[in-house]
Amino acid sequence: MTNLQKLLNGSKKLHISIIALITILAYSSILQNGFAWDDNVLLQWVQTRNTGNILNVFAGDVPSINEIYYRPLVSLFYFISYKMYGFNPLGYHIQSIIIHLAISILIYLIILKITLKKPVAFIASLIFAVHPANTEAVAFVTGSFAIIGVALALASFYLYIQIDDWKFLNKKYMISLIFALLAIFTYELALVLPILMIMHDLCFRKISRESFWIKIKFYLPYFAILTLYLILRLALKLAVKGSYLAGSFYHTMLTMSKAFLIYISLLFWPFSLTADHKISEGIQSIVYVGLDRQAVLSQSIFEFKTIVSLLMIISLIFIALKYCKNHPAVAFSIGLFFIGLAPVSYILPQASIMQERYLYVSLIGFSFLAAYLYDLFNDKIRQNSVHHKKIISLLNFSITGILIIFIILTFSRNFDWRNDFVLWSETVKSSPESSLAHYNLGLAFNKMGNLNMAIQGYANAARINPNYAEARNNLGFHYMQLGRFKEAIEELEKAAETNPNLMYPHFNLGLIYDQLNQTDSASEEYRKALGIDPYFRPAMEGLKRTEAKKQVKNINGIS
Repeated sequence: MTNLQKLLNGSKKLHISIIALITILAYSSILQNGFAWDDNVLLQWVQTRNTGNILNVFAGDVPSINEIYYRPLVSLFYFISYKMYGFNPLGYHIQSIIIHLAISILIYLIILKITLKKPVAFIASLIFAVHPANTEAVAFVTGSFAIIGVALALASFYLYIQIDDWKFLNKKYMISLIFALLAIFTYELALVLPILMIMHDLCFRKISRESFWIKIKFYLPYFAILTLYLILRLALKLAVKGSYLAGSFYHTMLTMSKAFLIYISLLFWPFSLTADHKISEGIQSIVYVGLDRQAVLSQSIFEFKTIVSLLMIISLIFIALKYCKNHPAVAFSIGLFFIGLAPVSYILPQASIMQERYLYVSLIGFSFLAAYLYDLFNDKIRQNSVHHKKIISLLNFSITGILIIFIILTFSRNFDWRNDFVLWSETVKSSPESSLAHYNLGLAFNKMGNLNMAIQGYANAARINPNYAEARNNLGFHYMQLGRFKEAIEELEKAAETNPNLMYPHFNLGLIYDQLNQTDSASEEYRKALGIDPYFRPAMEGLKRTEAKKQVKNINGIS
């Protein structure tokens, strides 16, 4: 037996120790990172909330970045973490590593319980722990809070699969239900937990139709928790916000088929990671900044990418059904991949077509399948090949090499989340057609005091997406700062036309006309701004100022 084989069959404590060591090694590079993207919005939201009203999160008080979600327990975790770390990023990054490590260990324990094979559990947990596609869920502080829900869901599932004595008062069953409740109110991906339990029983417990109907009463409490969550979300009018892409469910699903293909490619080839993926021509993965309707509606089911995606989906389902009896781990892994993506498949409208962190749960299925196939192939070679030692050595060398490459890629990708400037600089390189990346890079340059580069970022965003009102507003504001009033007015008017509900273009136009002593135009723009936000004090003060100027003009005109 080779050293690697001895390691793969080592003790549970040894395996968990190695998983911990390698996970910490792979993610140690985030410890020097600051905050990026939505992190500052999140922290400012927590800072402005009175801890005495903390339970308001259950009534739908959420950060603007979560306004389309209902995650009350995540908000509670925000409060707790803020009390512990304040604005010190190190504490948040240590916390995210601990959460990811806990999930990796749970995956090891779950797969070991299911398969009774230490090599499968060990390799699967290592693949998951260091897979580069998980960096967005771990290195991105805001994203790391969401995966607390995954940890809670896996804890519930682990307790569930250990139950042998099926009674409602069974201690493990009761604790599993508590964890399920916490998980579902933490992260939407936990909504698939009851389906995961049923799928496990069908694959590994081999329950008959008769015993399934007897056991269904034990599933019902999990579905009751899920139903309670959905009712509360509906009552708070948080069930659905937004609409399907270009108002078409059919074209939205065509778009999602291409996103599915990207997800698959990231599993096997995680070298093209980015915060905003290009789905197809004119369509980026993040859609809340504006969308090219024509690009969406021009899609066809006969496109090559769509056909390949649909064939892949059909093939995976066929494989799962074919090998469900003889290789239930294959069916379970494929099923887990699909149900992990189900809540973020735009069946209900959402803010993004795809995000790398959405792949987090599905990666468990991929890791399980890869480890199981490795072990199966290993056994087949040992039984049937006279040259099995050389082939097994090559196989072991390959899996070791892949893990080392994953560790290096993960360690390196973490640096991209160092701060806003680094993140969006790298995103512009990897996804040059992302208007969001150019806009956010402009914001980062502006924060650094580099006005000219900020203008370039906003201009690039507006060039790529002419309907990007926020980019045009910022562009107009900076032109105003430079005294380029004609260009500023042009950009601000376009911004106001593109998004009539955006208040700032009107306010900034008011400031320009104020400086040009065009008091009538200034007053009109301030009034338009107040029509959108009646409590915006700078617009109130601007209106008072211009009205006072008009009175002085009238007095001077009379005298």
